[in-house]
Amino acid sequence: MGNTKEKNIELINNQINKLKIDGLNIDAWKSSTIILLTRIFGDNYRGINEIETIKLKAGGINNTYWNNLGTCKKQGEEILKSCIIELENFINEPNMKSENKIMVLFTNPLFWIATATLIGGAYKLGYDNGVTKYEKEKIELRNENDSLKSILISNKLKINSLLKVDSRK
Repeated sequence: MGNTKEKNIELINNQINKLKIDGLNIDAWKSSTIILLTRIFGDNYRGINEIETIKLKAGGINNTYWNNLGTCKKQGEEILKSCIIELENFINEPNMKSENKIMVLFTNPLFWIATATLIGGAYKLGYDNGVTKYEKEKIELRNENDSLKSILISNKLKINSLLKVDSRK
């Protein structure tokens, strides 16, 4: 029985066999089945939701008592048979359980080290390029300002010289 898939199928078959017991507590069966399916398939497995939808209803009128336990048992059996079919045909991973990939990633310290390194590197690169760009822009503006000042001074001199020439006449 060393194979995980075979062991899981055996465990699910045991849950199916429990449905044949007279006086079955359907709520206890549902709880143990949900625990089992969570261990095999993971928290988000649709079969778990299907098991949770099984509801025992009972009532009575004038010495007539009824319940839908038979229907609940049949529904549970069909859901578990579908789980077995899924294990046999669609799941090939040795672990079976489909873990939430994002949570696995977030709990991995290497992810956080890589993220911090990348963010730090991106910040430093952006800062360096930003400062360099800013400094370059600042130098260009200073040169343009100096050029404009020299043009202004030159124009002032020309105007003054024209005014002096005008005043001598």
